[in-house]
Amino acid sequence: MRRTPLQRLRCARLADSAAGIPDGSSDAGRAGVVLYATGQPSGLAGLRLYARARKWPVVAEVVDPAPGGGLWSSTLHLIRSQRVAGVLLDGPLVDTAWLEDASAFAVRPAVGTGMS
Repeated sequence: MRRTPLQRLRCARLADSAAGIPDGSSDAGRAGVVLYATGQPSGLAGLRLYARARKWPVVAEVVDPAPGGGLWSSTLHLIRSQRVAGVLLDGPLVDTAWLEDASAFAVRPAVGTGMS
């Protein structure tokens, strides 16, 4: 199985951590995510809580006027360039069928609970 650059970096960080080699990052081995809210910026608050609870570093926050709107392409670029491993959505899942091929994930947390 071929590993993506993000997977190789994560494995290297985990190995360094296991060997006691500090890398200066509290997020060692954690996948970065994009927070993707539709409509109102208020949708980001719950996504931030969800990411924080899982210790996922937030690489970008996007507020798009409509699901799959003009800013979805910037989110796709971050995933395809492997700068992030996933996207957290506050609304309906948009075109996410290709994520598995990109070794990425999409999560829509349950509203108001901070849990899925």
